[in-house]
Amino acid sequence: DGPDPDLWGYVTAFAIGVATLLSLLFLSTGALAKYPSAVELLTSADNFQASVIDGDTIRVNGKVYRLVGFDTPEVNAPCYEEAELALRARQRLAQLMRDHPWQLISERCACPEGTHGTKACNYGRSCGTLTFGNVNVGVTLIEDKLARPYICSRDRCPRRQPWC
Repeated sequence: DGPDPDLWGYVTAFAIGVATLLSLLFLSTGALAKYPSAVELLTSADNFQASVIDGDTIRVNGKVYRLVGFDTPEVNAPCYEEAELALRARQRLAQLMRDHPWQLISERCACPEGTHGTKACNYGRSCGTLTFGNVNVGVTLIEDKLARPYICSRDRCPRRQPWC
């Protein structure tokens, strides 16, 4: 017996929501102007070209972002069930980005010092939090059972769990 997976999902969704609100507060207090290298804010209102790669990865103006706080299944999975779920997660994220105004808050990736911006750090992707209003997309995808919590420390992430 382990912890109730539904309870763990709610607790994690709450934690992601608090982190998102703190990030938005950080931005609204002028922190973006004070610390331009610490965070970047991109929004759909700025007409950036955005596309969905998979359920937790997007491209905005040619730059690829791994969305943090959650994990979705992989399209090239070893089993049909995971690949099918991955397609549903990608479609849901694309629908959310198409139908709602969004904000992408660029963040420091959870990688060892000296590896940021390299293939050794997150496969060369940047990291970010995607929100719709004040709702983190990870919370929505977790509630839709298309993702699960994936919380990293400052310099490393847990081993990814298989979906099959």
